[in-house]
Amino acid sequence: MARPSLAAATALVLALATTVLVPRLALAAAAPGAPGISSAWTTGAKQGLGTSTTAACPEGITRQAVLDLAASAGLPVAVGDYSLIQLYAADEVFVTGTMGGLTPVLTIDGRQIGEGKPGPVTLRLTEMFAQLTATSGTVVC
Repeated sequence: MARPSLAAATALVLALATTVLVPRLALAAAAPGAPGISSAWTTGAKQGLGTSTTAACPEGITRQAVLDLAASAGLPVAVGDYSLIQLYAADEVFVTGTMGGLTPVLTIDGRQIGEGKPGPVTLRLTEMFAQLTATSGTVVC
């Protein structure tokens, strides 16, 4: 697949509130109010739970915590490159980051994702992440 032109990539960045660019693919996830995004996640009946490679996002602590939580819950995760079209078609999309934890993405480019509300996988992982952060880590004052 050809790389998007600089003009096309710039237009994409400007068109979305929050954007994650993956080399070779313009992968975008809009999540206003979720600063510090490190990765986008997608779920669906056909593809299961997936997240982008570290070529697209840093190997963040929150990303790794969600990978570990998914494994402990028996949720297999596919790590790969995902296109914008795959995100549009996903049952659920969420992003992870230091400041936002797990943040559901309900629309991308004005297109509703799934049922337009946080889905069961997002809610399950959000609850597990909340339990993890409430019981572990280092208190910073």
